Amino acid sequence: MKKLTSLLILVVLLSSFVEKKDTYIWFPREIRVLKNCDQNNTTVEFTIETDSRKKIEVHSFNFGDSDFVFTVNGKKLDPTRPLYLNKRKPLQCKLTFKRNLDKNQSEFTFQTRHKEFLKNKIKINYGMYSITHEPIKEGREVIVNFSQSCNDSIRVYFPYGGTVSSVSLKKDKDSTSIKPPLRTISYMIGFRENYEKEEEKNYFTFSRSDIGKYYVNFSSCHWGNNFWLTIK
Repeated sequence: MKKLTSLLILVVLLSSFVEKKDTYIWFPREIRVLKNCDQNNTTVEFTIETDSRKKIEVHSFNFGDSDFVFTVNGKKLDPTRPLYLNKRKPLQCKLTFKRNLDKNQSEFTFQTRHKEFLKNKIKINYGMYSITHEPIKEGREVIVNFSQSCNDSIRVYFPYGGTVSSVSLKKDKDSTSIKPPLRTISYMIGFRENYEKEEEKNYFTFSRSDIGKYYVNFSSCHWGNNFWLTIK
């Protein structure tokens, strides 16, 4: 009995020295939308997830003064009603709204009962395009339709492949030559405390005079590949 009591006391003492793991809530700080030439409905999708085993209340979804339709996990919901999030049940969100042509950016906000994430904001920027990991890993051609944007230029963003990622760009006719690339960028993955700050540039800006086909080399700490990028 004494041995069992001593063992329990030891376990309690050891557990008091184990640092408690912080709970995080992940969601995109920015969503990029290429199409911005009309006032038809625009739909954006994003996920809110956490590593918490306990339920976290998510509430007060707001899209300014604009009317919007809010869908979570395939069901249309009243955005004024709270939702509950945990590690096993992320929120797969879809937001449909009418684009305001007078603005080149919109904001979507929500709140939670977590002390580190009481008020949260997602920016929606227009005239931009994000390339995801999948087409790069598969070596598929990526086509960006400039005609969908009314901007004089567009930004094409590249994903984070690891701590450091690099992208180089060549014209199609120079894809197999030893000529140096037209453009190169190198960027590091952002950290949570810098979310609200300007991150290192992980994009190329294209004007209408840049329309054409490019050979892209993407490399990072963990993986990389070559693929074609067509701006049309």
